[in-house]
Amino acid sequence: MRRQRGFVLPLLMAVLFAGILLFGFDAASLRQNLDRVRVEQTRRSLAEVRQALIAYAMTYDVTHAGNPRVSLMPCPDLDNDGIADLACGTSTEFAIGRLPYHTIGVPRLLDGDGECLWYAVAANTKNAGGGSALPLNWDTAGEFKLTNHAGASQTDPTNPHDIAIAVVIAPGRPLAGQQRTAGSGVCSGTDQASVAITEFIEANNRPPTAPPDVFHEGDPLDGSNNDALVLIRRDDVFRPLQRSQHFKSFVDGLMTAETGYLAGLPAVPSPVLGASATYSWGLLPDAAALHLDPDKPEYATHNDWREMFRYARCEGESPAPCLSVNGEPCTAIIVFGGYRGSGVVRDSPVLAKYFEEPTLSALTSMSAIFSGATEWNAQAPSTDLLACIP
Repeated sequence: MRRQRGFVLPLLMAVLFAGILLFGFDAASLRQNLDRVRVEQTRRSLAEVRQALIAYAMTYDVTHAGNPRVSLMPCPDLDNDGIADLACGTSTEFAIGRLPYHTIGVPRLLDGDGECLWYAVAANTKNAGGGSALPLNWDTAGEFKLTNHAGASQTDPTNPHDIAIAVVIAPGRPLAGQQRTAGSGVCSGTDQASVAITEFIEANNRPPTAPPDVFHEGDPLDGSNNDALVLIRRDDVFRPLQRSQHFKSFVDGLMTAETGYLAGLPAVPSPVLGASATYSWGLLPDAAALHLDPDKPEYATHNDWREMFRYARCEGESPAPCLSVNGEPCTAIIVFGGYRGSGVVRDSPVLAKYFEEPTLSALTSMSAIFSGATEWNAQAPSTDLLACIP
């Protein structure tokens, strides 16, 4: 009997040990599965919000008839009501706060830890007060750079077109030193975003107000920085937008409007960039010089896009047509440089960065004969457009 008891005890201990191992394995597996679910939920929410913000920017000129500036984005939610604030800092400062989910037409999407998403928008892209007075077009530089969790740069610091115009942030669970209250608004934490930011966003992702600002991507499972991030670049808005019918209408309408503004202009404004015995060419004057109404949408639209244009006019107070576009006699022409080609960085007004052949050669050689497209073609977005002023 003693021999049996001596055998049963080790057997029971072995069974108990096996049970402990099995339970420990299941617990670890469960934690891993839960972590995967949390991370995947965060990724889904970030991806959905990113697409919603891009769609908002793509249609801004359609949904805001009084301020049709293409690619503007909303201010953040600064008071925890899910709605974008009308004012969010000066025109030279980026803005950061909770995501204005109601304004961009999505439900209150949460990250994998059940927290509301946050959002930063560049100074030249937020729609506060009608947007920045600086030009806003497909070449306008962003403001936010990104490093990954290992510290490697995820944006090209030498390319202004690669710098982001907006960042969406999933704050994750609170880390050491972060205290989050229940809050009285739609999301947890202090309602005032400028106060709540310390409760949700890591210190190295609360950038200074002077660009360029650097965001640091965290790891959702990390104990020092668990901020998950997605970027939006200007190209993320304009690449799909340029395929739309409403953007064709926008560009074609812009060409028509500019032709009307310049029809009565007696000479190419200073500085003249090219001149011959018969004609000269240069940049378009700004909206004030054309006496456009600053309270009308076309004032900002002209200033936003005028750097894409060059203007040529025959010499003399009452010049006879000395230029031609596709065989049509013209006393003046305007040329619109299309979407920049692959690898082109428009960081200076070099002519070759804006125009293709045969327009480029015509301008540089002072040829009087121009030929090319006169309407926007979504299948060839980099193609130059021409308009004749008889």
